[in-house]
Amino acid sequence: RTPRTATAEKLTQVAELRRQEQTHRDVLETKITARNQLAKDDKDILALRQQVTTATAALAPAEEKQATLAAAEAAARLAAESLAKSHQAATSDVRQARLHHDLALAAVSVFEKSELHAQLAARAVEAGEIRRKLAAVSAELSKLPSLTSADITALRKLDRDDGQATAALAAMATGIELIATDQPVTLDGKPLALGDHPILTDVGELVIGSGTRLRIRPGGGSSLATARTTASAAHSALTDAFSRLGLRDLDHASTTLEKRQSHDQQLARLQERWKALGGDSLATTLATATNALETARAEQSRRHALVENPPATPADLPAATAHLAACQENLTTAESAETSFRKQTESAATSLRTATATLQDRLTKIGVDRQALRDLQTRVAVLEETHGDGPARLQKLAQAIAAQQTAERDLTTISESLVRLEPESLAADLARFERAITDQESRLRDAETQRAVTQSQLTLDGSSDPRADLSRATARRDAAVADLATEERRAAAIDKLHKLFSTTGEAMTRSLVQPLAERISGYLECLFGPGTTVSLDLSDTGISGLELVRPRDSTFSFATLSGGAREQVAAAARLAMAEILASDHHGCLPVLFDDAFAYTDPDRVLRLQRMLDLAARRGLQLIVLTCTPDDYSALGAARIPLQ
Repeated sequence: RTPRTATAEKLTQVAELRRQEQTHRDVLETKITARNQLAKDDKDILALRQQVTTATAALAPAEEKQATLAAAEAAARLAAESLAKSHQAATSDVRQARLHHDLALAAVSVFEKSELHAQLAARAVEAGEIRRKLAAVSAELSKLPSLTSADITALRKLDRDDGQATAALAAMATGIELIATDQPVTLDGKPLALGDHPILTDVGELVIGSGTRLRIRPGGGSSLATARTTASAAHSALTDAFSRLGLRDLDHASTTLEKRQSHDQQLARLQERWKALGGDSLATTLATATNALETARAEQSRRHALVENPPATPADLPAATAHLAACQENLTTAESAETSFRKQTESAATSLRTATATLQDRLTKIGVDRQALRDLQTRVAVLEETHGDGPARLQKLAQAIAAQQTAERDLTTISESLVRLEPESLAADLARFERAITDQESRLRDAETQRAVTQSQLTLDGSSDPRADLSRATARRDAAVADLATEERRAAAIDKLHKLFSTTGEAMTRSLVQPLAERISGYLECLFGPGTTVSLDLSDTGISGLELVRPRDSTFSFATLSGGAREQVAAAARLAMAEILASDHHGCLPVLFDDAFAYTDPDRVLRLQRMLDLAARRGLQLIVLTCTPDDYSALGAARIPLQ
C-alpha cells in the first residue's frame, strides 16, 4: 500500500470520524441540555420551597405590625376630627369678626366720602360764582376793540410820521396878508379881506382888481409837491389804521389797551382759580363723589344686614375710626387663633394621611405577600406534579449525568482518533503525493526511454563498461567528499546560529522568541505530531537553550535529542527564522539545505517532507541539495539534476 493510498484512506477515515464526532457532539449537547434542565428544575423547586418557608416566616411579624399601625391610625383619626371641629369654630369666629370689621370699614368709608362730597359741593358753589364772573369779564372784553401793544406801537409810529410830514409841509408854505387895497382881491377865486393871512402850500393865483394877476409858487416847485404827497400818505395811513382798529385817535387807543390788559389780568386770575377748583371736571368729580357716597351707604346697609346683633352706628368719623381699630384688633386675634388651629388641623391631617398610607401600604404589602405565598405554593405543586418529588428528581438527574458522561467518553474517543490521524496535514500530504507521483511518472517515462536507448547501445557495444565503473567509483568518492563538506557546513551553521543567539540583545530576543517559538512549533508538529511545541530559554545574552515538548511524553533538551532529531529541529528553527525575516523581503526568502538530513530515518523523511511543503506554502523558496534524490520523490517539487 503506497503512501498516497494510505493518505487517501486516512482522509476517508477522517471524514467518517468527523461525521461521527458531530453526531456524538449533538448527542452530548442533548444530554447536557437534559441534565442542565433536570438540575435547573430541581434547583428551582428547592429555591421555591425555600421562598415559601421564608415568606411564611415573614408574614407573622408583618401581621403584628399591621395591628399596631391600625391602632395608630385610629388615634390619629380621633385627634384630626377633634382639631377639625376646633378649627371650624375658629373659622366661624373669624367670619363674624370679619363681618364686624367690614361693617366698621363701611361706616368709616361713608363718613370719609360724605366729607369729600361736602367739600366738593362747596367748591362747586364757589366755582359757579367764578364762572359767572368769567362770563361778565369776557362780555366786557368782547366789547373792546381787538388791540395789542404792538398795535399801539405801530399807531404811534404812524402818528409820528404824519406829524413830521405835516411839519415839513408847513415849513415850505407861503403866507399872504392883505394890509390895504382899493381894489377887490381874490385868492384862487376866493375874495381876500383886509387882515386875512392864508397859508399857501400849493400854487395859488392872486387877482388884484380886474387886470392884475399873480401866480404864487411856495417852496419852489417839486419839493413842495413831494412833501405834500408824503404828508397826505402819512395822514391816510394813520386814518386807515384808526378805522381798521375802530379807534378815534391815539388817546382812545391807549385807553382801550389799558382796559383790555386789565380785563385780561382779571380773566387770567379767575381762570387760575377756576382750574384750582377743578374747572370743567369738577362737575364730573362731584357726580363721581355722589355716586361713591351712595355706593358706600348701600355697602354699609348691606354689611349691617349681614351682621347678627350689629352695634350702634358711630356718630362721627373719629368714633367710626376708633370702632374700626377695635374690630381690626378682634379680627387679628381671631385670625391668629384660626391660623393656629388650621396648622394644628393640617398637621393632624398629615399625620392621619401618613398613618393611613402606612397602614394601607402594610395591608397592600401583606396582601401581595399572601398572594405571592399562594403563587409560590401553587408553582411548587405544579413543578412537583410535572417533575416528581425529590427522590424521583435525584434519580432522573443521576441517570442524566451517567448518560452525559457516556456521551463525553464516546466523543473523547472519536476526537482522539481524529487527532491521531492529523487531518490538517493529510490534505496537504495528498496534494504533495499527487505532485510527486506525477513527477515520478514523468521521470519513469524518461528513464524507460533512456534505458531503451542505453540497452540498444549496450547491445551494440558489448556487456561491460570499465568507464562506467570508474564513473560510479568517482561518484561515490564525490558523494563522500560532499558528505564531509555538508557536515562541515552543518557544524559552521550550528556554530553561527549559536553565536547569533548569544549576541542578540534581550529586547530583540524577547520580541522574536514568541513568534519564533510559535513558528518552530508549527513545523515540529509536522514531524512529531499535533500538540508538539518548543520552549526557548532566555538569558542575559539571548536564547540559551531549546527544549522539545511532546504531548503525553517527556520534555527533551536539544542536547539530549538524537542526531536525526537535532537535524530536524535545527531545520525547523531555520525555516521559522527565515519566515520571520521574509516579512522584510516581500514575504519570500530562499533557504538552502545541502544534505542536511543525513541522520534522519527513511520513515521520518516522509514526515520531514511535510514540514518542507508547509514552509513552501508559507512563501519560502526551498532548495534541497542531496545525493539521494529518491528520498525526496514524494516532495512533489521541481527536480534539477546537477551533472
